[in-house]
Amino acid sequence: MPTEAARKKIFEPLQLETKFMKENIRTNTENNSPETQDEARLAWVKNIFANADKLDLNQYLASFTDDARFQVGSEPPAVGRAAIEQAGGNLFSSVKAMKHNFVEVWLEENVAIIEATVEYTRFDERVVPVPCVTILRTENDLIKDARVFMDISPVFAA
Repeated sequence: MPTEAARKKIFEPLQLETKFMKENIRTNTENNSPETQDEARLAWVKNIFANADKLDLNQYLASFTDDARFQVGSEPPAVGRAAIEQAGGNLFSSVKAMKHNFVEVWLEENVAIIEATVEYTRFDERVVPVPCVTILRTENDLIKDARVFMDISPVFAA
């Protein structure tokens, strides 16, 4: 039988986690279903990547602040929506399709870290999976800074 000190060490973190989850439950006004803030933020992240997967540049751009910063790998960062539109447009027009398959998503305050395997479909129908980690920093529910860590070169290799 564990001592009282051992029981506290085991159960206090669980009680704090449960308290945190209860404090973060809110009501979704559209369908009145209980939803945690993390579930709402996860849905927001999934929506951003769904727009990318649809190659819908306008909807994707709507997720960014006017002065956002976007960087892929060692490429120079694109700053501002116009620069992000050009960078995103270049990528979106160079593949037939893409699909983000989430491996893990971490949510913390105004940061989301997404580990995924992105399946790029080339115009020759070849599908090239690429491991990727994306870090999104947000401001007022918009992306302020996006950093994508991946080697996309296999997608364009012969």
